[in-house]
Amino acid sequence: MDTPLLPNKNQSENYRQNNTQEKKHLTKGISLAILNSFIQVMIGMLYKLTFINYPKLNSLDIQFYKGAFEMIIIAVTLVILSKTQYKIALDQFQISIPERKWLIVIVLFGCCANYLVVTGINYVYLALGSLLNNTFPIFTIIVAFFLVKELPKPIQIIIIFATLGGVILMSINSFKQSEPSKQNEFLGVVMLIGSEIAGAVSFVSIKKIKETNLLIICLLKFFVIFLISAIFVVINYLVMFEQGKNIYLDMTGYLMLFSIAALEILINLLLFKSMQIEKAGLIASMNFFCLIWGLIGDVVIFNQTFTNYEIIGGIIVFLFTTSIIFTN
Repeated sequence: MDTPLLPNKNQSENYRQNNTQEKKHLTKGISLAILNSFIQVMIGMLYKLTFINYPKLNSLDIQFYKGAFEMIIIAVTLVILSKTQYKIALDQFQISIPERKWLIVIVLFGCCANYLVVTGINYVYLALGSLLNNTFPIFTIIVAFFLVKELPKPIQIIIIFATLGGVILMSINSFKQSEPSKQNEFLGVVMLIGSEIAGAVSFVSIKKIKETNLLIICLLKFFVIFLISAIFVVINYLVMFEQGKNIYLDMTGYLMLFSIAALEILINLLLFKSMQIEKAGLIASMNFFCLIWGLIGDVVIFNQTFTNYEIIGGIIVFLFTTSIIFTN
């Protein structure tokens, strides 16, 4: 009679090491994603303060100034990294030839997502816009399945849809206060959904990048965004100059836009890195934490009060999003 083969000591040790390594990757990926969600809310607060203090600025103006700052920050960073004591060679920042097509996908779809959301949000009410922006995890799961054959556990997919129920609860009061319809609302909905899909394609494509430095990807993305913004902004400025109008920004305004630019570089790097470490659907679902940080920020900074719907919805979002982590 044959005796069953028992795992030897080396096999057990390898299994233990692999399990420990997987847990470290999970912890690192989720930590980066949660930090990313917190910084996103900080950026949102800075945008809100910018629009309050400088009402003459429109979205394209901000994209233009912000894009210029982003390119300057990244360019200076690359130069410093290539010349400092860290001895990071410039060839580390070259673009890998096999990855060029994926870089094009990341940059183009990232730019499309950026401009669709900037334009589309003007055609819908805040509650609907917030709800549509939180469909990002759903589209990320779909894109990840077709692009990199990744699929979260069934329980995680169920929890993500349940979390959307909390998002809807948080939006109920805003929907009640909204008018029945808004001009070009359907166009706005299409644009925002298109933005979430394009954003999902851009970020999931990061998983195809193994050699190219993430700073180079950010530089290319922000450069294209800046160029597109520059075209519209220059035209707008020429029209305003003929009409005798001007847009005045003081040092505080430039500092706020510089801060937004620096933080946006950081969240792109964090999200890119976390996408490379863990499953795209799991990382994208951590974006739901933005709603929680947003509630806290509105209370602390803007002294806002909330309805029971928003409180209950916030609790649901927090509990379900946290449970996604433990189901892994």
